[in-house]
Amino acid sequence: MPNFPYNPPPELAALQVPRNDTVLLERGFKIAAILCKECHRSDRDDGGKMSGSLRTDLPTMFGKVASLNITHDPIHGIGAWTDGKLYYFLRTGIRKDDTWAPPFMPKFAAIADNDVKAIIAWLRSDDPDLASSNREYPPNKWNFLVKFLTNTAFTAPSLPQAPIVVPDSTQPSGLGAVFGRRFVWLLPVPFRRPYQIG
Repeated sequence: MPNFPYNPPPELAALQVPRNDTVLLERGFKIAAILCKECHRSDRDDGGKMSGSLRTDLPTMFGKVASLNITHDPIHGIGAWTDGKLYYFLRTGIRKDDTWAPPFMPKFAAIADNDVKAIIAWLRSDDPDLASSNREYPPNKWNFLVKFLTNTAFTAPSLPQAPIVVPDSTQPSGLGAVFGRRFVWLLPVPFRRPYQIG
């Protein structure tokens, strides 16, 4: 799996997503229900927490793949991540140790800024599914196909160069409207247009 330099702009270090914005939090819950919970919910006896699961829905050609723990646990989950680190990861897929999330993990490079912050607001919330859990699967061992694809066909997207605002929901959003908003991240970056989830 290729590594990419963790190089967020200085302003992300100070990012603080509001914790008491009920509108933002409600939106984060909705986005998480569509994009996060299905993959990260535990498939073990863990009370339905977001501690990761074996992804049996992926084609077997990709090998044995498990999603990661995104609970509040500071060691096994994301409890020690700052809002800025979460924002940078959600946009680019690059973690603070320079490792890169595989293509199965969406990279939200083209969604509205407010939607990224809504996801972070949910990740910081008191949703019982996010309560700290130290359960996690062993690190994924990528097979040749995954390594080949991630070194040739995919790359980490760049951070947006300008703010992405919520578009007019009455207008189509480029190829995303045709291709399906949930899967627009699979398109090559030049063919994406900024869009809002939902």
